[in-house]
Amino acid sequence: MNSLITKKDLLWAAAKWYLFAWQCVNYERFVSLGLTSSINHILAKLYKTKEELADALTRHMEFFNTEPYIGVVIMGIVIAMEEERSVKGDDEVSGDAITAVKTGLMGPLAGIGDTLNQGILYPLFLAIGVGLTLDNNMGLLGPLVFVILICGSMWAECWYFARFGYRFGKDAVGKILQGGLMDKMVNAAGIVGCSVMGALTASYVSLTTKLSFGTGDAVISLQTDLFDAIMPKLLPLGVVMLCYWLFKKNLSPVKVMLVMMAVIAVLAIVGIV
Repeated sequence: MNSLITKKDLLWAAAKWYLFAWQCVNYERFVSLGLTSSINHILAKLYKTKEELADALTRHMEFFNTEPYIGVVIMGIVIAMEEERSVKGDDEVSGDAITAVKTGLMGPLAGIGDTLNQGILYPLFLAIGVGLTLDNNMGLLGPLVFVILICGSMWAECWYFARFGYRFGKDAVGKILQGGLMDKMVNAAGIVGCSVMGALTASYVSLTTKLSFGTGDAVISLQTDLFDAIMPKLLPLGVVMLCYWLFKKNLSPVKVMLVMMAVIAVLAIVGIV
């Protein structure tokens, strides 16, 4: 079947989704209006009669919600199915089938997208931006870099997965999972994230001890002669790992901060740090 949808059509749909779809969220239909408005020019191209177009627009106004950037693959799948339906008719691709695919995929893709974006990429980009902001010479650069990283990476995801969904149709999600694409992306982002957090820990977490042993010329500083000899920044690393352990114990960030403040205050009072 020759494609009725051009690259320009897909680009315009992806751009509308990226820029405007989440500006019209409501709790009755959530982002269905955003999806419908993103593909309305494509539906108008596929369906020539007023009744067919109205039916397609109404179909996509049913409740819809997913993660915005990985989940946009659903929009690509929907476009492919609507194109096939406009050519082969309702007997081959029914409106109910299109709705069922949307409903069945929006939950799983939301889980994948939230894991990659909100769980890994957003904190990673935020850490980079905060690191630059804390540097007195590049304070204004931090927010700018954060916005560029977020906007650039999310648009790249949006455009790639919209095309991917259209190209492979209903098989798109299976190809993503079977090909290991998401696992590779998550692993790569996780490695970069760990590297950035390690660098930020060494640069901005400061903790030293005043403890020393011995008398006269035989004084041994616990900090310089032991900890720094083993590994520089050993105590800051210990603090970060302690925070990580507390988070794994399901303590909230506020509680972890209070614990750290209390412990450091006690250690400072007794002269250890």
